[in-house]
Amino acid sequence: ELAHFDKLLVKFFHDKNAWSIKYIALPVFPEFFDRIELPRENFVIFGKNLETVTHTFTHLLRIPFWHPDGSYILMVLNPIDSKELKEKILDFMLYLWRQRVTKTVLIITDDALRENYKIFKWLPYANGRCGNDQNEVTFVGFCNDSVKTSKIFENRVPKNLNNCPVKVITHTWPVHVFPVDVNRQQLDGIEINLLNAIARQAKFKIEYKLFDEEEAWGQVLADKTSTGMLNVLARGEADLAIGGYWPSESRFAV
Repeated sequence: ELAHFDKLLVKFFHDKNAWSIKYIALPVFPEFFDRIELPRENFVIFGKNLETVTHTFTHLLRIPFWHPDGSYILMVLNPIDSKELKEKILDFMLYLWRQRVTKTVLIITDDALRENYKIFKWLPYANGRCGNDQNEVTFVGFCNDSVKTSKIFENRVPKNLNNCPVKVITHTWPVHVFPVDVNRQQLDGIEINLLNAIARQAKFKIEYKLFDEEEAWGQVLADKTSTGMLNVLARGEADLAIGGYWPSESRFAV
């Protein structure tokens, strides 16, 4: 079954002078994951159905230093019922979005003979969307069409973010962040000014919220749960936390 896929995949990418192909077999046991050297740019993951592809991708997330900013081609070898196709693709794209993976295309066979492969992508910020509307999937074409990789992997997060809201959680930590009015509605500080400048350039709207509890920065506990503003991020209630943070390995895991 994979022989046909291998032939199609290599022909498609080599004909387009797009990528060279390197095959990596993921080990069964997680203790061997750190021995794998992953490519820094491009990944191809394939399976018989979307569940298999999701399972393989989940294993990939457990490998140290995997690269969410890479380009991902995810291929499903068995046809999907046309009545379920859109819903399943949207669910899968949303799963990738939660892993901060945006440069993704999904290739699905169109028939039982596996002669035609449809290419789909999701553009979370196209047509004024703000990354929270998963109702649109773009059909790019077939693998045997003249589809350029630049058309497949264009930037999914544009420079103009359509005035989309970005939720920022912060706390009082002069000179980085501090309120300038009695009601603590207006904020100033080095990080506030820097973020506001980025927002003006990238055309997004910031919604600030002050965190008043103790242990504002928070920490990652042994059971992988978190406290403070880190926990707000982990629950998905904020997109960004600022206020004198410094990077650490455990915080990158949130």
